[in-house]
Amino acid sequence: MRTYLERLGQRQVLWIPVGVLAFFLKLPLVLLPAAGRDEAVYAYWANHPEWAYAPLLHQWVKLNTWLGLPDLLALRLPAILPGLLLLWLTERILARQNRDPIRRLALLLAVALSPWQIYAGSILHPDNLMLFLMVAAVLGACQKNLYRTAFFAALAFWAKPAGILALAGLGGWLIGQPGPRSQKGLALTFALLMVLPVILAFSPEMIAAIAEFGKMPAARPWWSNLGLFLASLGLLAGPALLALAPRLKRAEIPIQLREQSLAWWLALAYLGGFLLAAATRGQIKGNWLLPGLLMLILATPHSRPLMRRWPLWTSLSLLFSLLLVIGMSNPALPRYFERTFPEWAQSYGAQAGQREARVSATASWSARVGEYQSAAPFFRAVLQAWRERHGSENFPPWVLGDDYGLTAQMLRAWGAEQVRMIIPEDGVFWRESAGFAPGSGNHGLLLGVRMREDELWPEAGEIIFMLELPHPQTGDPVRIGVGKGR
Repeated sequence: MRTYLERLGQRQVLWIPVGVLAFFLKLPLVLLPAAGRDEAVYAYWANHPEWAYAPLLHQWVKLNTWLGLPDLLALRLPAILPGLLLLWLTERILARQNRDPIRRLALLLAVALSPWQIYAGSILHPDNLMLFLMVAAVLGACQKNLYRTAFFAALAFWAKPAGILALAGLGGWLIGQPGPRSQKGLALTFALLMVLPVILAFSPEMIAAIAEFGKMPAARPWWSNLGLFLASLGLLAGPALLALAPRLKRAEIPIQLREQSLAWWLALAYLGGFLLAAATRGQIKGNWLLPGLLMLILATPHSRPLMRRWPLWTSLSLLFSLLLVIGMSNPALPRYFERTFPEWAQSYGAQAGQREARVSATASWSARVGEYQSAAPFFRAVLQAWRERHGSENFPPWVLGDDYGLTAQMLRAWGAEQVRMIIPEDGVFWRESAGFAPGSGNHGLLLGVRMREDELWPEAGEIIFMLELPHPQTGDPVRIGVGKGR
């Protein structure tokens, strides 16, 4: 067995069997029948671009649709493919560091089988695309190619707003690199010019909304927030990734700084940036730290012997990921645990953050998982009521709601690419709300979950109530009306 692994290692193809194993583990999630709320938002942005938030991701979805790929594949390929390519690039970096095949296999399995990668590598999510681009930048740095490194580091910001930290890491790395200052300055200028269109697309409303992501309620005690954060980090990373993460001795840190590894600077940027956000703003999400953890693994030469129990930690990560897949594929399972352990049910609202409490009806893990199941009867009933009211087969020109996920999922289920989505209380969708004031006779649809349909938006004009339906995930009453414009 060891000889076979050594042959695979010499050819640098260990990532292939690891990737195949991970793909079959992800397959039930890839085949979930409906787009989740964030997936539906990216699909909406594919037709109504939001250039400040993950434009590379949603425009890839648009390209897939233009190429005629099957619906769910077009939506989820930008998560699946980067997850596979990430393993390929990671092995190339590990091989350049002369890590032996067994150690390479252990690290690849730790990454591929982490619950974070199983989820972000199957459901459309910006983490994997950003992480792939970060690893591509690290490989460019290993190959001493400044412009390729700058190109991929800048693209990380096009993949996710958190990619701005990759630019910070790039700057720190370039400053310490030997060579002419002019070349380093040109590479940094090239990266800054690349991200300029995304930076210019940001608005104060968008920045304020992002500043609320994962923000814990101020009333929660600090020790409760810390416990939730550590549990989230451990469950998403999986035991293997945490166990194989390097444990730097104090004497080794100056060595890392002298070696000027880009991965080391990226680890500092991501771990430092998000720990600072947690300490000063109470913004806590486990997946935010995980790119930094992987960068730390790539930055640190593993001269110490590989721990003997790595197969045990890998098996535990596999178990964690299997439980994730089973739970997301069977919404009845999270519901059972919420009834049995009420504290676990309450943890969703705490980790989701203050913004979500304002713009989404989802308040439990079971409702979150339920988003990936079909809600076609609800969406058909709303569309039928609209068409009967107007005596036409057309879609409403605009839909206004206070639950961004339900609204985006409905537009996607309808296939209504030209309908405008208005979420007035969410800065993430400020561009759609800005200047929205439909004229008289410009009728549209209103969905009120937390508010009455006639309280949502004054500019909607006179409201005519049509019907009330139970929310497909939470069961809350959804009041549906028609806005006649002013």
